[in-house]
Amino acid sequence: MRTETLKTEETNLSIALVSRYMREQLNIYLPVYLALSLSTLVGYAYFSWVPTLFVRIFGWSIPEIGYAFGLIVLIAAPCGVILCGWLIDKLYREGILDASLRIALSGSVLMLPSSVALPLAPNAEWALFFIALTMFGGAMTSASGVVAIDTVTPNQMRGQATAVYLFCILFSG
Repeated sequence: MRTETLKTEETNLSIALVSRYMREQLNIYLPVYLALSLSTLVGYAYFSWVPTLFVRIFGWSIPEIGYAFGLIVLIAAPCGVILCGWLIDKLYREGILDASLRIALSGSVLMLPSSVALPLAPNAEWALFFIALTMFGGAMTSASGVVAIDTVTPNQMRGQATAVYLFCILFSG
């Protein structure tokens, strides 16, 4: 089935119809779902590992790192999501139709060096900086991933395609 065969007035599509469409477009959905699931898996591991790192390496208490880490997540993640949306809109206006995938990749590229640098940080301040970069890039990747899925999915199927995405990332963690 092709997107063009859907009638715009059709709104109640069966799960079987949506599943068949997504299987036919597996070359699009599978890489996006896999990449976002792996990114989520790394993010969950990161969240779990950071407090222990600060306790063992820098001698912080759990409340100290909890406060600092929570503050970073509270600031860096929303900023990453907001910048992600702004950049995708800007690139779409410039005719770059794969903007959401480019931004997802950019967020991942930002996350990788900062994640690797974290355990090598010379002090806690640098480690917190690397955490902020990782959270910022992770938020960009996660938010733009949903936009990428919605961009390649016919309007009537977006809810179910997004539900599959949420299912994938739920079980990656």
